[in-house]
Amino acid sequence: MKQLKKPICIIPLRKNSESIKNKNIINFNKKPLAFYVIDQAINTKLFAKVIVATDSDEYIKKIKKNIKNIKTLLFF
Repeated sequence: MKQLKKPICIIPLRKNSESIKNKNIINFNKKPLAFYVIDQAINTKLFAKVIVATDSDEYIKKIKKNIKNIKTLLFF
């Protein structure tokens, strides 16, 4: 039986949300809100890679500070 490869998880984080500005990096219980989603994706061990796609250098810095070994993409 052929073993299937693990999928890749891509988590998009936009900087300028229409409802709450910068909600993805607002601290919730001392960590950025996006941390909890990213952390769960990593800890499930379901994905070969977890990639955060964002349009903000600030988001990348905060995420890398809180989560080690994360792949990030910067798009405009």
